[in-house]
Amino acid sequence: MFRAMLIAGLGGFVGTCLRFLTGKIFHFAGAEAFPWGTFTVNLIGSFVIGIFFGMAEKTHLISPSMNVFLITGFCGGFTTFSSFSDDMYLLLQHKQWLGFGLYVGLSFVLGLLLVWLGRSLIKTILQAVPKRKRAIRYVPNIPFCRMRAVICALYRKGRSSRRRRGRADSRP
Repeated sequence: MFRAMLIAGLGGFVGTCLRFLTGKIFHFAGAEAFPWGTFTVNLIGSFVIGIFFGMAEKTHLISPSMNVFLITGFCGGFTTFSSFSDDMYLLLQHKQWLGFGLYVGLSFVLGLLLVWLGRSLIKTILQAVPKRKRAIRYVPNIPFCRMRAVICALYRKGRSSRRRRGRADSRP
């Protein structure tokens, strides 16, 4: 559990740094009263988390540790609901009704749309690649397990190619 916390913390550090830089870019670009930095980060984060969940759920293309790093850590540090809530409050406080409505509505609608888009993108990519070519499965991050998996795969491949050529191996 401590290892998972460190992995999530490292992902959160990377996500937080990117979020900070994104906010600074919009600040220096002369963003107006509308919170473009938070809005952009939340939309990008919605798309990215859709991609990560799409990769993790059915295909197991990312390991549990990478799942913690990317989804819990990176996306958790990159997007922030607390900043979103504060921005909404500030828009209401300054009586910017149209900005508030657009910010809330577009954030939710576009965020949901981008999560769907990220998941659909991964699903489409995986459907385009034949299953035998994407038969990559997660092997625990233990050197001997990885080495054993590679050796077993090579052994099976060698045996099947000898059988196809009519020279079946005499071993069981």
